[in-house]
Amino acid sequence: MSRLDNGLGRPSVDMRAGLGLAAGGRMGLRELLGAFRRRLILFFAIAGAMFLASIVASLLLTPKYTAAVSMKIDMSSRTPVDGPEAPRSAAAEQSAIDTEAAVMRSRGVAALVVDRLKLTQDSEFTSAGGVKGLLPGAARPSGSTRDAVIQNVMNNMSVDREGSTYIIDMAFTSENPRKAAAIANAFADAYLDTSLDMKLKGAQQSSRWLNDRIGKLGQEVQSADAAVANYRSNTGIVTGLGSGASVTDQQIGTITSALAMAESEAANAQSKATEARAQMSSAGIESVASVLASPVIAELRRQRTVVLNEQATASTRYGPKHPEVQRITQQLNGIDQQIKDEAARIVSGLNSEARAAQARAAAVRAQLDQLQGHQAVNSRAEVEATSLEREAEAKRTMYNQLAVTAQQVNQQQNLHEIEQKVLSRAQPPTAPSFPNKMLFAALGVILGGVLGAAGVLVAEAMDSTILSVADIEGLGLQHLASLPELTTRQLRMPRGPILPWDYVVDRPMSIFSEALRNVRSAMTLGGSRVAPKVVVITSSVPDEGKSIAAVSLARVMALSGDRILLMDCDLRKNALQDLLKGKVENGLVELLAGKAKLADVLVNDTPTGLDILPLSESLFTPKDLFGSPEMVALIKKLRASYDAIIIDAPPVLAVTDARTLSALADAVILSVRWHSTPREVVDAALVKLENEANKIIGAILTRVDPNLRANNVGYYHHYATDYYSDS
Repeated sequence: MSRLDNGLGRPSVDMRAGLGLAAGGRMGLRELLGAFRRRLILFFAIAGAMFLASIVASLLLTPKYTAAVSMKIDMSSRTPVDGPEAPRSAAAEQSAIDTEAAVMRSRGVAALVVDRLKLTQDSEFTSAGGVKGLLPGAARPSGSTRDAVIQNVMNNMSVDREGSTYIIDMAFTSENPRKAAAIANAFADAYLDTSLDMKLKGAQQSSRWLNDRIGKLGQEVQSADAAVANYRSNTGIVTGLGSGASVTDQQIGTITSALAMAESEAANAQSKATEARAQMSSAGIESVASVLASPVIAELRRQRTVVLNEQATASTRYGPKHPEVQRITQQLNGIDQQIKDEAARIVSGLNSEARAAQARAAAVRAQLDQLQGHQAVNSRAEVEATSLEREAEAKRTMYNQLAVTAQQVNQQQNLHEIEQKVLSRAQPPTAPSFPNKMLFAALGVILGGVLGAAGVLVAEAMDSTILSVADIEGLGLQHLASLPELTTRQLRMPRGPILPWDYVVDRPMSIFSEALRNVRSAMTLGGSRVAPKVVVITSSVPDEGKSIAAVSLARVMALSGDRILLMDCDLRKNALQDLLKGKVENGLVELLAGKAKLADVLVNDTPTGLDILPLSESLFTPKDLFGSPEMVALIKKLRASYDAIIIDAPPVLAVTDARTLSALADAVILSVRWHSTPREVVDAALVKLENEANKIIGAILTRVDPNLRANNVGYYHHYATDYYSDS
C-alpha cells in the first residue's frame, strides 16, 4: 500500500498554504478574522514593540525648534514699465506668489544669511554636512565649506503659503530656539534686501533702456514729420490754418455757396424779366410791376398830374386853342414820352440783369468744376499723406508715453520702497517641533498595526498546523468531533477546580460532552461496519490531548449505559493517575506479568460506572509488553466482558507501542491538537500506521477555540444555543 493511498483514499500531505483557507483556496473575511483571533498575542507583540520603538526614538532624537516669520506679499504693485494694471487670474497670482517663494528659498538669500551671521563658524551646520567646524578668527572658509554650510542652511529652511492668502511663512529649524528665531529673521531681512536690490537694478535697467529708446523714437518722430511735410510740399497739398481741411476743400465750399447764390440771383432776375414781358403783352409796358415801382416813373406821374391840373385850368380859362394851353399840352406830351422811355429802359434793364446773373452763375460753376477736378487729385495724395501723418502721430504718442514712463522710473529709483511687509517677526519657540511625540506615537501605532497584521499573515502563511475540518479531510481522515478548549473559569466548580474529564460528569449537556457523544455515534453507528469493541486513541506526538479525549470518551459512553473499560497503555506517562486520585499498587504491567489478578487491578469510576485498568507507575522497559501473548489473551478475555474497550495509547511517533496496540484493536482514533500539530506530523504518524490504515476511523480535534467559527472546526452550536448548557 503506497504512502499516497493508505486505504482511506487520502493524500499523504495536504500542501495548501496554512492560512485557514476556505473552500477553493480563498482567504475569506471569516478566515482572516479567525487568523487574527488565533494570533492576537503575536499581533499585539509586534504592534507593542513598534509603539515602544517609536516612543524610544522620539525620546532619543535630538529636539529641533522651528521659528517662523510671516510676510505679506503685495500683488497689486506694478512697475511703470508694466503699464496699467489688468485683472489677474488665479493661476497668474499663484505663479507670482510661487516666484516670490522661490526667491525666499534661493541660494542667494541663504548665502546672505550665512555671511551675515557667520554660520560657517557654527558647528551645527558645518558638522551636518561633513565639514569640519571653523574656530572664531579662522581664515575665510573655502568655497566648498561655504557651499556645504549654505546647503545645510537651505535644508533647514521652509517656505509655506497660508491657504489662498498673500501671507507666506518663512520658517527655520535649529537645535537652539534662539538661533532658529535669529536665522528666520535674518532670512526675512535678506529676502527684503534682495527684493529691494532686484527692484533697483530692474529700475536702472529700465531707465537705461527707456532713455535709449526715447532717443531713437525722437529721431524717428522728426523723420516722420519731415516725410509728411516733404510729401505735402511735393504733391501741393496745403492744409488751411486752424482747420483739418485743405485750401482746395475750403475754396470748393466757398465757391459752392457763391454758385448757389449766383444761381438764385439768376433765377430771380430771369423771373422778373419773364414777368415783365408777360405784363407788357397783356396790359402794356406801364403795367409792369418794376415800372410801377420805379421812383422815377412815380415822380413823372406826379408831374403829369400837376400838368394835367394846369391844362384843365388853362382850358377853362383860355380855351383849348390858347397858346398857354398849347404850351401845357406840349409839356404834358413831353412827360408822357419820358414815362414811356423810362418804362422801356426799366424793362430793358430787367432783361440785361437776367442775362448778367446767368453769366455770373455759369462762371461760378466753371470755377467749381475746376476746383473739383483739383480735389480728386488731392484726395488720392491725401490718403498717402494721412498714412504718413498717422505713422508720425503713433511715434509721437509712443515717444510721449515713454517719456512719462522714464520720468516715473527715475523717480522710483529714489524711493527705495518695496511692497513686501513683515507681519510678525520670529520669536524663540518654547517647545520643539521635532520630534513630535504624539505623531511618533501615532505612527508607531499605525506602523505597528500594519507590521502586526503583516506578521499575522506571514505566520499564517507559514503555519502548517491543523486548523480546520478541511485540513483533517485533506489528510484522508474523517473528522469525528472537535473538543473545545475548556477555560479555567469553566473548570472552576463550587467544590473547587476540576479536570477536563470531570467536566463531562458535571456538565453532561455541554458542547464538550456533545462532541464526545458524536464520537460514540460514529463508533456505534458505522452502517454496515461492525461496531468496534477495542478502540485505540493515540496521537502523533505528546501533548495533543489524547488522554483527556480517551478518559472523557470512556466516561461519556459509560454515562450512556455502556459497559466500558478504560486501559492506560501509555507506560511512560501514566496519565490516569490524576483520575484515580491515589497510588495504585498493581496495574496492567503486574497483570501481564502474572503478579496480580484482573479483579485486583480493576478500578471503578464511581460517578460513571466506568472500569479502569490503570498503571501502577511509569515504566521504561525494553520488553514488548503489548506484543506478548499475555496481552493478546487479555484483550480476548476483556472483549467478552465489555461493550467497548478504550485504550489510551502512547503517541505514534514517540514509541512503537501505538502501532502494536493498533494491531490488537478494532479501530484507531487519532487525537490532533488544533492549531498546534503540523500537518506533516500527522501525515508521518499515518505513515507509521500504514499497516493498520483500514482501522483508522477518524480524528478528533482537541483544544479548539469554539468562538472561532471562521476556522470551520465543525461548530454550529451558535445556531442552537438552547440545546446546550455549559453552566
